[in-house]
Amino acid sequence: MSTLNVVGLLFSSNSILNDLIHRKKVIIEIAIKDKKEFLNSNSNTYTYRLVFDKNEFLDVYHVGRETYDKISIGDVLTLECSKYGKWIIDLRWKSESIENKSYIK
Repeated sequence: MSTLNVVGLLFSSNSILNDLIHRKKVIIEIAIKDKKEFLNSNSNTYTYRLVFDKNEFLDVYHVGRETYDKISIGDVLTLECSKYGKWIIDLRWKSESIENKSYIK
């Protein structure tokens, strides 16, 4: 099953390989439609999400508490992503890069 997933990532029309070969990216501005805060009952920690106006690239983005507090509904963010696979390259608010809480190492 995982082999099929890897093959799909490499050779589908929305593939990583297609992004690497063509080196095309998309830069758009997206507005924040809503902000949501959820309590994880298993670990007693909060998850903070930014919800965007309808677009073909990004619906929801997980952020840390500090970012959640300083960004407001209606703010416009600049999204940079790969054209085919729609992989997020960068998300900026007032020239400040916003890290996705789920992917911070």
